[in-house]
Amino acid sequence: MEVRRLTGISITYLSQVERDDRPPPHPNFLKKLASIYGVPLQEILERAGFLKEEKPQIFSEDDEIEWAFQAILRDPTIGPFIDKGRARFMPMKSKIEFIKTYEKMSGRKLVKWKTKARS
Repeated sequence: MEVRRLTGISITYLSQVERDDRPPPHPNFLKKLASIYGVPLQEILERAGFLKEEKPQIFSEDDEIEWAFQAILRDPTIGPFIDKGRARFMPMKSKIEFIKTYEKMSGRKLVKWKTKARS
């Protein structure tokens, strides 16, 4: 009953989600659930399928960096807070630092860093 009061999500619905009978709740609700259950938000979003993406075939390190940057922009915990218009013009060096910061903070590895200059 406490979960319902704190999140507005019924226990019945959560049970159905756990059995894959219903789609997961919106990331905002998952954020509340992560806090209630003491689970890292990144983990609960991954389990709910919000952060799972198929990585395309990467042709160059720059392609991989761009893919990782775009994946971060799609992350519902980060993306809404980023000005996408300005992000389009971000220099590659800034994108690399942004990705590295994201990887450190989230524990999620997006890029297989190949050169010393970029790692």
